Amino acid sequence: AGIIVPGHFVLFDDLDGFQRVLDVNFLGQVRMVHALLPLLLKTKGTRIINTSSTMGVTAMPGTASYSAAKYAIEGFSESLRRELRPLGVHIIVVRPGNFKTDMQSKCRKDFFTELEQ
Repeated sequence: AGIIVPGHFVLFDDLDGFQRVLDVNFLGQVRMVHALLPLLLKTKGTRIINTSSTMGVTAMPGTASYSAAKYAIEGFSESLRRELRPLGVHIIVVRPGNFKTDMQSKCRKDFFTELEQ
């Protein structure tokens, strides 16, 4: 779940799109957890479910920003798991696999053809 700016990192003219992906895909979840945490800490057996991706554990060419954001979710969730477990809050990470979406077709460019252009 999230957005992607497809393309190979070596070909990026600037990092605006990269920053947008991190802001939406990673910091969006961080902001939500931060905003709701005071309420969640008042409820026993609370579960926080963060959405990562299989690309949060295995990156593919042309998805650097998306993969970086999903790896960040993995690290954030692991840290939260260790911090909040003593307080009775459980952290769950969901890693959906591939789904046929426009996101996939946008990322299926041939890396070497792009470099030659």
